[in-house]
Amino acid sequence: MNYRQAIIHARQNIVANTTFTIDLAGEDPFSRLTLYARATNASSTPLGHPAMLLTRIELVDGSNVLFALAGNQCQAQDFYHRLAPPPNVVDDITAGVAIAAFNINFGRYLWDPELAFNPARFKNPQLRVSYDIDGSNTGCVLGEFQVVAEMFDEKKINPIGMLVHKQHYGYTLVANAFETITLPTDMVLKQLIVMSLHHDQHPWQNYNSLRLAEDHQKRIIFDDMTSRLQRSIFAETPEYVETIRLVSNIANMVHYSAVTEDTRVAQTGMDGSQNTMATNGLFGGTIGFNGSVNAQNVHAVVVGRCPHGALGFQFGDRMNLDDWYDTRKVKDLELRIQAGAAAAGTCEILTQQLYRY
Repeated sequence: MNYRQAIIHARQNIVANTTFTIDLAGEDPFSRLTLYARATNASSTPLGHPAMLLTRIELVDGSNVLFALAGNQCQAQDFYHRLAPPPNVVDDITAGVAIAAFNINFGRYLWDPELAFNPARFKNPQLRVSYDIDGSNTGCVLGEFQVVAEMFDEKKINPIGMLVHKQHYGYTLVANAFETITLPTDMVLKQLIVMSLHHDQHPWQNYNSLRLAEDHQKRIIFDDMTSRLQRSIFAETPEYVETIRLVSNIANMVHYSAVTEDTRVAQTGMDGSQNTMATNGLFGGTIGFNGSVNAQNVHAVVVGRCPHGALGFQFGDRMNLDDWYDTRKVKDLELRIQAGAAAAGTCEILTQQLYRY
């Protein structure tokens, strides 16, 4: 068989916050790593989206950092890369199991023969993961963690490099203030993500305008209000679709979705007829549900944009390495962000770059 799926870290039960360090030795290249985090709910009151179960994911080789993102950042990066949401299970029912999947994509697509993680090219590659057992629900009774690799087997390849994903910069927002970030110019840039997740806030309220410029504004790549820039990106990306299982409550109950912009919700009762509607907070990753009957299970479908508050900029043809943004040719590359009048929380800048062996 040309390919195989390997268990890198077998399912392990978790009862407390845990940090894992996993060696990635071997000769066969990896096309993708997928981390699965599960949590059994102690109640029907959520604390956050299941993506919050992993607070930090790193792939390192000594001091060389190849991947460094939080769980929700990983899912946002994955969505704009694959143009599909990860297979999460957002389950907010008591004794239900919430599941979050985190893809580390090394190639342009699964089984990309040119771009793959080749452990033989590194001295001591390690995966480091921090798991927060209460990330999505109060008093989780049992957690679980697993790592699966999609690997090349009988098909022998000689990849020229791999994609690396990192948080380049993060800061605390101040209303109406400008922040200028010097971006890396050491590798070819495939994707740039601006991300700000603050409940009950539209992403564009936090990063209200964006300007990307080369060599002290000698060349302007883009310079506009985020509310306009995001429409260009929405035209080239599918909507994010997610389902939530929850328990209805006559009082308004807040639940969490990856969707933060242009949010629409449809619900159906799982235990018979149930008139439940989304009532408020249809942005910023929170949705207020208000039911006509208490304690009935409801299945909600959420559709929208900007997963986890992220907006992803692609540079060139996704499949053509030579068409990506060769920032090595510029002396200076700066991203300027202006916060909105109601900005709150933090803002992060994520990069996806071409790492050549």
